[in-house]
Amino acid sequence: TVKYGVLTVIFCLSATSKMQHPELIVVVPVYNEAGRLQPMVAAWTATFERLQIGYVMRCYNDASTDTTGVVLQELTQKHAALQVINNPVNRGHGPVLFQAYTEATGAAWVFQIDGDHELDCSAFEQLWQQRHSYELLVGERAVSHQNIFRKGITRVATTLVGAFFGRGVRDVNCPYRLLRTSFLQQALVYITPDSFAPNVLLTAFAIRTNARIRIAPVAPTGLLKQQGRWQPPWRMIRGSIAAALDLLWIRFKM
Repeated sequence: TVKYGVLTVIFCLSATSKMQHPELIVVVPVYNEAGRLQPMVAAWTATFERLQIGYVMRCYNDASTDTTGVVLQELTQKHAALQVINNPVNRGHGPVLFQAYTEATGAAWVFQIDGDHELDCSAFEQLWQQRHSYELLVGERAVSHQNIFRKGITRVATTLVGAFFGRGVRDVNCPYRLLRTSFLQQALVYITPDSFAPNVLLTAFAIRTNARIRIAPVAPTGLLKQQGRWQPPWRMIRGSIAAALDLLWIRFKM
């Protein structure tokens, strides 16, 4: 009994140490994703624990109007490494992602995914095993179940990044990216807090600075196909213009 008690204490101390001094910080912007959070958190925490990674997962709730906040609070009771940041006012995906990146200090690596659980966990293990040879390891969606307007913004952004900074990354806004923290902090200097698409700018910065980039195909989970959301056309136009202005700004600064 004493032996098992000692082993339990050692295990608990080890787990606590990994959360206090994690090797990986996972940042997840969330808005009105109550129905997808449980499978997303379950799948990713199982992946990180199987790989024995010391991690914390931070979900940034951007003033959701559904039961996202309640679901996240319930999930923190089941997953000790899960942390929830509730923003009182909706700021939009870009500013919330910038906030998450800025606050992701204290670990060697940062991994970003979105709360919609669009992309499967299976590609992560390979990225994690190869991380020491790269500054940015990013997914490329083999099949995208995004609506036509979000696909349009991605295509416009990819074209602009290729024209202004160079080619080589075809999915410049993919929300499946593992970043060396030192590289991320350097890039954030050139990104404004209200940027529409920080991931596009991070990709542009990586290409411009000749950072070592690893690209891996990632498969969809199918959840977006099941629960796709329609977006009005003017949002694509506004988003494309915002992305173009952000890219022009960072190109000018560099």
